[in-house]
Amino acid sequence: MNDLIIDVLLVSSMMAITLSFEYLHVYGRLNAVGYSIFNFLLFMMLDMYVSLAWYLSTPMTFLYSVALINLVMFPMFSYIVLLIFINNKDPWHRNYMILYFSALIVVAELFMSIDILELGGSKLNLNSLIISVGSPYFIIPMAGEMLLGPILKKLTFLERISLLTSALMMLILPITSKPLQGWFLLADTILMIITMALEFEIVASNRNSILTRTKKIIDFSFTMMLLSAIGIFIYYSTGMIFPLGFMVFSAVMVIFMIIFLYLIFKEYGAGLSISWGKRRLWLFYLLLSSFLAEVYLSASLDIVTGLFTVQGTGIDALVYLIENNIPYWNINSIPVDSLLFIATVTNSYIFLLVMGTEMISLVIFRIKKIKWKEKRVNLSLAVVAYLTYTVYGPNFIPSWSNLPLWANVGSAGPLTKYVLLPVLLSYAIYAVLALLFGRRSYCSTLCPSAVMYGGTLGESMVSLNYATKLSKKNLGSKFSNLAMLFISFSWLFFIISAILSFLNSIDFIHLNFDPSVAFSLLIWNLLWYIFFISIPFVGMSPCRRYGWCTTGTFIGLIGYIGLFKIVATDPMQCYRCPTKDCVTACEVGISDIPAQIIKKGYFKSIKCVGSGSCVMACPYNNIRFHDVRDSMRSIFNSNKSKSP
Repeated sequence: MNDLIIDVLLVSSMMAITLSFEYLHVYGRLNAVGYSIFNFLLFMMLDMYVSLAWYLSTPMTFLYSVALINLVMFPMFSYIVLLIFINNKDPWHRNYMILYFSALIVVAELFMSIDILELGGSKLNLNSLIISVGSPYFIIPMAGEMLLGPILKKLTFLERISLLTSALMMLILPITSKPLQGWFLLADTILMIITMALEFEIVASNRNSILTRTKKIIDFSFTMMLLSAIGIFIYYSTGMIFPLGFMVFSAVMVIFMIIFLYLIFKEYGAGLSISWGKRRLWLFYLLLSSFLAEVYLSASLDIVTGLFTVQGTGIDALVYLIENNIPYWNINSIPVDSLLFIATVTNSYIFLLVMGTEMISLVIFRIKKIKWKEKRVNLSLAVVAYLTYTVYGPNFIPSWSNLPLWANVGSAGPLTKYVLLPVLLSYAIYAVLALLFGRRSYCSTLCPSAVMYGGTLGESMVSLNYATKLSKKNLGSKFSNLAMLFISFSWLFFIISAILSFLNSIDFIHLNFDPSVAFSLLIWNLLWYIFFISIPFVGMSPCRRYGWCTTGTFIGLIGYIGLFKIVATDPMQCYRCPTKDCVTACEVGISDIPAQIIKKGYFKSIKCVGSGSCVMACPYNNIRFHDVRDSMRSIFNSNKSKSP
């Protein structure tokens, strides 16, 4: 009972001082003397907690008692002298002092947690220091103090939500509660998805400039989500008892809290920073960190749900995880297996749900802004197709492999004699759809890329088609020489993989890996994401523009000879148009849309994916799609006019 009273007093006193300081600082009600008082109180608490930790962990002798008294009193008196010396200089609003205050609070809270654990019987050592970071005595007070900051501080709605979700992620860390760690991991993942979606929406809306405060919040958020995802993954992948997992996790959490408080305490003006439109490396970092965070958290969920198996502990468990969860593959090379491990994670339905939910959120943001009904319907169909065609069907319908709904050979499985017919029929179906509706029937609807490119972020990144050197060389309605090289290599890889996989499946040849699986994993679950992350340097829609998607080039060729085209009500309006907005809005960088329309009255291209961006961008409402629906209406109206 006495220990409980001491625990309550320790926690309540620390929270009272910290919350009071946070409240008064955020509202600007502290002068230099006030900062000095709180500075001393926080330092005094830390000094007392450190001394108490030593006292509880060390048998008291006369020598230790003297040393302990000096440990408590000497720093306090020295600090009072220091405060008197700097009191008139008023340095409290400087960045280094704000960082110092933040670190002082977190370290004091940490030693308070250690003291409470020692009162419960723990010993002061490295292990107790690590475990204390996951202790409720540390997490709950820190979470309360972190949640108060965004509520008090004057922020935009999205900035406040970003910081609040970050604080909530810290409150429900899986490491803090073993009985609930699976649910906590799921909740953390959901909060990460919400945070990333909101912050990508901010990024998409601020292409040229962004508030300095907003940029710092986004930088912090993405970095901490990545680091915490890595810590969680190491924790789960090493058997959940290896110290490395706790050490990484604990270090990340302490840094997370210090920087979080720093962002809350720091004062910001109305200054602007250059955004990703002119700082493409920043956009690259956001795309890369979000992808890796999703990979690591998804892999952790794969382990918790049993999709991935873990044997052993420590580094041995991590090596086992890499080498023994790759289907149809047996090379035993850690560098190769590491890449294939990422490809395998991205092929799991958990990752597809995590990444897809984030991107679908951005699609929904865009749907709300679009006035053209046909594009809203198209994006809605793309979302439904993603959830059924990419996530649910292949993972939860046992007979899915017998259906003609394949995007490429194998789709992370061998090309057997039972799969061959559905694969061929799928391409026949795609060909018919392309003849009737053009390439948009697949590339802007059925393909997962339709969701990845269809949101507000994808729309804003279209401008990169005219901003990078490599992208500028691949503008126009025809594929460049570089793209033709990609197309040739992709089709060669595609055909050879299909043949070898089929021969391997009927035991005509014997390989220690399946070529069809290699094709699917390397092209769609590894290289695709590498290209997506590299959009700041290669331009928007790289799989469409550079032609390395075999399904896309096949459908593009069929669609080119089909009924789909872009027509103009008045071709000469395109000649008179001073802005050519249809060109700058094109997702695949087709720069000669007006020229073709002026010359022919319509536009056709094997590269055109029918995204509709050009139609929506036309300031004169002069261009529209023409497909089988228009042809049917023409035939119907013609027959109707001939009838008596």
